[in-house]
Amino acid sequence: MSISCALGLAACLNYNNTTVDWDDAFTIVDVCSYIDDYPVNDFMGGSFNGKAYNPAEYVWDLGLRFEWNPPYKASSEYARMVFRKASVVKECMHFKGLYQDKRNWENSETTP
Repeated sequence: MSISCALGLAACLNYNNTTVDWDDAFTIVDVCSYIDDYPVNDFMGGSFNGKAYNPAEYVWDLGLRFEWNPPYKASSEYARMVFRKASVVKECMHFKGLYQDKRNWENSETTP
């Protein structure tokens, strides 16, 4: 939670037992609007990062939470990439739903 959320100076989205300020929430929704356009192969991680890795890492740094690695032993790197894309896209959809519901916002009167 940012100090501006706690002080009521910024609109903040309630998400996963924390808050995300308006600017970061807006950016997450924006990146999520195109991350599904990346093909599965772009969700490679490890020694070589695919093209979707940086946008996924960016929204993670802003506060979006998703599983990057499957909770089971993946049968192949491709299976891991399928899991990663599905995980990121699913959490993006969840986040967007919260974002669009005014009841999930604190200090909404401070929205720019």
